[in-house]
Amino acid sequence: MKPFKTIDEQIEILKNRQLKFINEEAAKSNLISYGYYEIVNGYKDYLLISSNPDVFKDGSTFEHLFSLYTMDKGFQEAVVNATLEFELILKSAMSYVIAETYSSDQNKYLIKSNYKTGKVRQNKDGTKYFEIDSTFIKFNKIINDEIEPFKHYRLVHENTPPWILFKGATLGNMMHFFKLQKRDVKDKVISIIFDIPLEIIRADKENVIRNLFSDLLSLAFKFRNRSAHSGRIYNYKAENTSVRYNQILHGRMKIDEALYRNNFGVNDLYTLFCGFTFLKNKLIALKLSVNLQYALNKHLELYPEDTVDLIECIGYPNYNSEDSTDAIFNKVFFNKNN
Repeated sequence: MKPFKTIDEQIEILKNRQLKFINEEAAKSNLISYGYYEIVNGYKDYLLISSNPDVFKDGSTFEHLFSLYTMDKGFQEAVVNATLEFELILKSAMSYVIAETYSSDQNKYLIKSNYKTGKVRQNKDGTKYFEIDSTFIKFNKIINDEIEPFKHYRLVHENTPPWILFKGATLGNMMHFFKLQKRDVKDKVISIIFDIPLEIIRADKENVIRNLFSDLLSLAFKFRNRSAHSGRIYNYKAENTSVRYNQILHGRMKIDEALYRNNFGVNDLYTLFCGFTFLKNKLIALKLSVNLQYALNKHLELYPEDTVDLIECIGYPNYNSEDSTDAIFNKVFFNKNN
């Protein structure tokens, strides 16, 4: 167990590890406001000597470390906002298609046979259940919740339509429920969200469009969870999630199969942004782009020497010194320069 350390003791530990302080009082204030673990443990790796991870590189300052922390907080906020908007359009499209397909009557659209059963799971007591069973248990809890608007629809209308039910669902709930839809429903949802004619999706024998949407949904879910829990974002690679290589996304990103094999366009922040450029709602990618650029540029104004490393960390391929952060995002935004 690590013992408690006062702020002064924390400062002394960092000094002993060769970290410099430009304004020690400001550093103390930031440490007590945000915490040693969040600032130092979260971002120290960027400034540590690779051969001696207990010592900071020559000339490293607490202010540099805190600027990285601040930049990444901006990234986290940008990702949370973008994925919230994505969640809203997903819920809207799914509620529309499900109501159109099965009715808005909960006794009709909440019939398990309308959906795939999903994988078999096992409880701690050994009993088995399907994924659709756990999804319906969650939906039933939402319908019977005592908060509004669920209570109102249950008591007054005696029915909870999908657009009300989904207000109580998480992005994770919606992701799993989407995967349990039959192909025709999935195709209609993708058509609405990507603004691609249904006949084009149905004619896609290699499932390129379907795979792109499914992979983007999983990637957005992982980044949402990471950001919502204040996890480091700038160099985050979504665990157990890989965007499959396809010419639609990676062609736009200028990533060939060789770059893809080197982990570009797989599960990083830049891939998430590029995936969002395919949405009908272009404001989601636009706002994400602006917010990421703002946070990144504020840091690079102070520490321009970090440019190459940070741009590589977010997953941008083929960087050259002539690329501004604006140019980086605009190369794929709205399919520019393609």
